[in-house]
Formats: sequence, C-alpha cells, structure tokens
Amino acid sequence: MAIIYSIIFFISLYVIFIIWLRIQHPYWSKQPVYHRHKIIYKFYHPGMLKKEPIEKDIYVDTKNIDFSTFENIEVISKQLSEFLKFHYQNNEYVTYQPTPESIKSYYMCKASNSYICFLKNKSVFYKEKSQDVEEKIQYIGCMSSRPIVVLTKNKKIDAQLVDNLCIDRKYRGNRKVPTIIQSHRYFTENKTKKGQIYFFKNENNNNFNIVPFCKVDCCLFDMFTWKTPKELGQEKILQITDITSNILTDITSNSSFKNKIHLDIYTLRQLILSNEVYAYCMVIPNKTLGTYIFKKSNTIYNNETIFECIGSIKNCKNDLFVQGFHHSANMACNKYKHRYIVIENTSNNNIIINEICQSKKYIYNYYVSYYFYNYITSQVNPNESLFLI
Repeated sequence: MAIIYSIIFFISLYVIFIIWLRIQHPYWSKQPVYHRHKIIYKFYHPGMLKKEPIEKDIYVDTKNIDFSTFENIEVISKQLSEFLKFHYQNNEYVTYQPTPESIKSYYMCKASNSYICFLKNKSVFYKEKSQDVEEKIQYIGCMSSRPIVVLTKNKKIDAQLVDNLCIDRKYRGNRKVPTIIQSHRYFTENKTKKGQIYFFKNENNNNFNIVPFCKVDCCLFDMFTWKTPKELGQEKILQITDITSNILTDITSNSSFKNKIHLDIYTLRQLILSNEVYAYCMVIPNKTLGTYIFKKSNTIYNNETIFECIGSIKNCKNDLFVQGFHHSANMACNKYKHRYIVIENTSNNNIIINEICQSKKYIYNYYVSYYFYNYITSQVNPNESLFLI
C-alpha cells in the first residue's frame, strides 16, 4: 500500500508541476521543443515533430505583422539595422551596433529563402501646437530567419536560423515575443507549404524548462594585455580570402567533429569577402596544421570593438596549435582594429582557452545555449561541435 501511495504522490507532484509550468509559461510550455519534464525524451528522440504548416492560433497576428523575404535587401537591411541599434537590450558597458552592410552580408546570397517580420503598432499623437490628433504607425518588434545546414548523428537537417529577435523597450511583455515568433513561423510555413525546423541561440538565462542542443561557455579577454606571440618556425599563417574560400569549406567538411552547423558556401564566401568573417590557416607545404575562424561581432565593450573566435580545427600538437591561434588572433586584431576577443568553447577552442587561462584572466565569463525548435534530439558536447553561423 505504501508503494501505491508513493506512486500517487509523485504523479500528483508531476501534474502540479505541469499546471504551474503552463501558468508560468503559457506559450513555451506548449511549443514543439525539448521540454525537461517530458520523460519520454530521455529515451526517445523523434526528430521533427510537426511536418505540416501550422494553423492560425491566438498568437498569430496577420493584421499587424509585415512579413517578407530579403529580396528588397537594401531597404530591409537599413530598416533592421536602425531598429536593432535603437531597441536592442544594451547596457552602459556593451552595445550592439550592426550596420546595414553587415546584415546584408548574411542574407544576400539566400535573399529569397530568408525571411523577416516586423510587428507594428498604431499610436495616437497630438499635433504640435494643436488639439488635433494623428495616427502614426511604428515598428515595435522584429525577427528574421535564414537557411543553415545541421549535420548531427550522421543526419543532414535543413533548418532556419532564427536571428535578430528584438522588441521595443516600451512594449516588452504582453506576449509580444510569442506573437512575433508564432506569426513568423505561420507566414514562413504557409509560404513554403511545409513545417520547418528552427535553430536559435539564447544569450540570457531564460531556459523556459527547455533542454538546449548545446550549452557553450564563453570567455571575454583583453588582447592588449597579451604579449607578442613567439615567432613560428617553418609554419606560415595564411588568411583565407575569396580565392581560397573553398579551402575553408573543404577543411570543415573533412574535420572529425560529430556535429557541424554551418552556413551555405555562398554566404560564407560573401562574409569572407565583406570582412564579417576572418579565417586563418597555419600551414606547412602540403599540410594545414590549424584553422582559426573569427567573426566580427558588431558589439562594443567599453568603447572598443569585440571580435569572436567561433571555431578552430587542430591538426598538430597542442602547443603549436595554440601558438598558431595567437598569431592569427594578433593578425586579426591589428588588421581590423579590435581590442577584445570572445572565445566560444566549441570545437577545439577548449585547448586554446585552457592554455590562455594559465597565464591570463578573462574579463567576463558567460554561457550561451543553442536550441532546436520543432526538432527533438539529444544534447551534444560543444567540443565535438563546430558552429559556423
């Protein structure tokens, strides 16, 4: 009898938790994501959940959402840049300042298959020096998505990378975020005539009881406190350019990482051409010993710019590999006038971080998480994963 009571007790607790979750997170608790409380997902990963376009629900707003592709990219890039600069959640130390040119580089090669939505709101204003009122329409939120390829568990998954989700400060809350997400999904899937798998990066601590695909530790360093790297021997550091951009795709595709999440080759080439991505190889004749991939972050910390090391691939001993990183990072720092670097602990970056932390302290340490939406799979090790997005 005691066993029966214990079972009833734990079932009751589980039901109470589900009810609390649905009250606390009415939107996220019902979404097709890897919820921690779904015990079946501990043993079974079904992959894609919803293969048909979603139907309109209470979160879909067809009246106040402007949805389009990026084919009118000049106008959209400028509009998106201005909105993000003004409304992104900055603080006194860190500001995000994406330029129209930077946004354009990520979307122009897949303009017809990338999507943007703006949430608009009607406001009433009194005319200057008059009692008359006028109605003004302004944008209060946005979200975009673009195609990426995910290779995991020997499966190729075509997904949409969700980006640039931002809400006007005055309108945060009141389910504006669910409205943008669900409306964007509704328009995208009804345009493509099929359900979509989405992939997104979360840089705050809100997990909404969702298991991430990958949780990544990040460290911010001040490169002005680093010493000039020691001279290399016969090894050379080469920056990957437009002419050699195919080398990068060959190296990444042949790397041994179990999970690879990357942009298409045309977008990657455009990012290298426009100096949004800087990639370097340490080579000797007929062999690449190390590859280091950096990204311009469009973020300013203490009035100095930040760039990110988003991935590295090791084909030599650890000490030489780290030495090659220092030369590559130093070349990028000098050429593109950065001061701070964020190193994401993915791919072989753990070797670099561990070596640096023996002599230098990071300024700031934080976590980011990558999530699937409408796809269930197990969590992966960040150092078995390469993210080029």
